[in-house]
Amino acid sequence: MPFNHPVSRETSINLSVIAVAIWLLSYAMVLAYFRQRTLKPDPATEDLREESPAVVSLLVNNFEPGLDLVEATLLDLGARGFLEFRPSESGRHTVHIGKEFPSGLSAFDQQVFDRVSGSAIGGVAQLERTVFDDLYRTAQREAREAGLSQLRFDWRTQSWLIVGAVAAAATVGGSLFWASGLVLHLTAGVLVLLALLGLIAAGQRVQHTPAGITAAQHWLGVRQFMRGHSSFVEDPPTAAKRWERYLGYGAAMGVTHGASLLAGDRHLIWAHHDGRWRRVRVEYPRGWDRYGRSVPDLLRQAGTRLAAGGALLLFWRFESTVATNLGLVAGAYLVLRGLYLVIRTLIDLTPPRTIAGEVLRIDAWRPGRFSVRQDLYVWRVPHVAYLVVDDGESDRLTAWALPKGKFPEPGMRVRIAVRPWSRRVIQLALVESTVWHSSSSAAPWRG
Repeated sequence: MPFNHPVSRETSINLSVIAVAIWLLSYAMVLAYFRQRTLKPDPATEDLREESPAVVSLLVNNFEPGLDLVEATLLDLGARGFLEFRPSESGRHTVHIGKEFPSGLSAFDQQVFDRVSGSAIGGVAQLERTVFDDLYRTAQREAREAGLSQLRFDWRTQSWLIVGAVAAAATVGGSLFWASGLVLHLTAGVLVLLALLGLIAAGQRVQHTPAGITAAQHWLGVRQFMRGHSSFVEDPPTAAKRWERYLGYGAAMGVTHGASLLAGDRHLIWAHHDGRWRRVRVEYPRGWDRYGRSVPDLLRQAGTRLAAGGALLLFWRFESTVATNLGLVAGAYLVLRGLYLVIRTLIDLTPPRTIAGEVLRIDAWRPGRFSVRQDLYVWRVPHVAYLVVDDGESDRLTAWALPKGKFPEPGMRVRIAVRPWSRRVIQLALVESTVWHSSSSAAPWRG
């Protein structure tokens, strides 16, 4: 295809790099400008604000929903006389529909009450059979309508980012097409556009407005006040009316250990550190290609990709231009992915991070997701377990990858050394245990 003003391949590549670099720089500046402010608790206070317990839970937990929204709402409904709590022989408390008809409830509170009352048999709610996950959006909408939350990128910012991404992608695809005349090279622009749009989607999140920051910092001050009263922390749900609405708000902020009504899940766990109970959130890995892998395994994975990608780049040739170019694109991706794995693995070899604390939970990694036969393939499944250790420093914990062997048990105090990127535990020492009664001189376990 003839061109009146063709450009060289080098010029087209330079234009592509400059266009994408300008967009990435602009994106980084936008992220820095709209970054979430760190919440600083106000002085301890017993004064409550008008927000519902569900909204308070979102405010103090960076708008991450969980079972604590429902539990806090149930306790608040009990304090207002719409529900009743009675101890049972199992040690837990049953939830009964109250005699008073609910009125003046927020949308989320009303939906929770309707869901609970709808599950009741003989006036007793069947919480273990009730699903609340689909109600969380209602609480998030309440926070937004109250002016307490907003999206990180407003519609103007998001529109400019999208327009810039389209321009950068058009520059990449257009310059490559102009230099080569191959229509297939326009797909490079499409791939760049998809990648940049993915970055925009990854950076978009719900965060506090200025009013939300003020409210959240006030509620963190209320949490400090509540944590100073041990009797309040351990009081059961039957004390909801005596504490009026404080018990519901305490549950919203992860304070009321004794008033737990719902069985927690692996993402929301009670932790006891230095004589104080608190609820912590556990982050589990999303990308499993590197999680729990040893350094030799990661390098082997990288070598496999480099070899396969190099073979495609060197030997993948067909009469069909389309088939050849598709193979070259796949080969380039594999080589880049292999190089990335090598570089990140080498960076991960820096001195490991050390954590000392109590074992909260141990779970099998993705049980039932893979078969034993996969160990025969090039892509091996690491034999690890999720290990959650609480050092008392944060309310957000990481699930580390513990290689199979002699596992510690929940309640034991351990010291672990971990690789932050792969999350693999490379050393574990038993410090103290209420189960094994081990001494602090126990020999370390290595994996």
